[in-house]
Amino acid sequence: MRQICTFALAVSLLAFSPLPAQNLPYRQAAMERLIVVLPMAGAGTASDPKRPWGIGLMTYDPSAPVGFHYILSDDGHFAIVELTAGNVKHFTPVLGLLTAIVNKFDPRVDSRASVESVLKLIRKDFDLPTFLTGSSMLGVRP
Repeated sequence: MRQICTFALAVSLLAFSPLPAQNLPYRQAAMERLIVVLPMAGAGTASDPKRPWGIGLMTYDPSAPVGFHYILSDDGHFAIVELTAGNVKHFTPVLGLLTAIVNKFDPRVDSRASVESVLKLIRKDFDLPTFLTGSSMLGVRP
């Protein structure tokens, strides 16, 4: 009887044990990305904070959310901004507002070397993979 109980317990543990979880795709890997260079705007006061030009014009649309993060150029006059969205069509209204774009890159189309060669003129220590993972300090020069 004890062997039957032990066998039943072993079978039930195997049957109800969690199946090996599938690795979920990294959320940012599923996002569409666009890298733009914008001039900095704002006086640096509470009522007019310093930010990339046009970012304050973006309004939240739940049907087409667009996120962003940025790092400052070496001279502090420009920002390298990564825009992220669930669908590339969500960028259309945002790009209509951001009329002061200096440069625009699509990481899916433009090569790493071409993006980095231009952006290293603005920020010497720019590294595309580090920037795209968001591990660089946001908006702050090291």
